[in-house]
Amino acid sequence: MAKPNEVRGMSERVEYQCPKCSGTRFFIDVTQSADVDFLPGEEHEVYDVAGDVTWDKDSMACCAQCGEYKFLSAFATKADVGGQPSNAARPQRRRS
Repeated sequence: MAKPNEVRGMSERVEYQCPKCSGTRFFIDVTQSADVDFLPGEEHEVYDVAGDVTWDKDSMACCAQCGEYKFLSAFATKADVGGQPSNAARPQRRRS
C-alpha cells in the first residue's frame, strides 16, 4: 500500500486521499443542470443536460478502495482545501 501522499511514484502531494486506506480514487456526488418537464403520473421528459459537472468540498464522496463515505473535505490532504488536513487531530468540543 502506498504511504500517505506518495501515490504512483509521485513525490508531489495529492489533493485528496483517504485517511483510512490511502486511496486516491473517489466516487463523488456531483451537480449538473438539466432541462426537465414533469408530466402527470410521475412521468418526466429530460430535454437537455447542460453545463459542467461540478463538485466542491461539501460534496459527499466515497473512497473507491475501502468504501469510506464522508464529505470530500474530510479527505483533503492540504489545509487550504477543507479548512485543515483530514489526517490532523481535531479537538472535540465539550458539550454543556
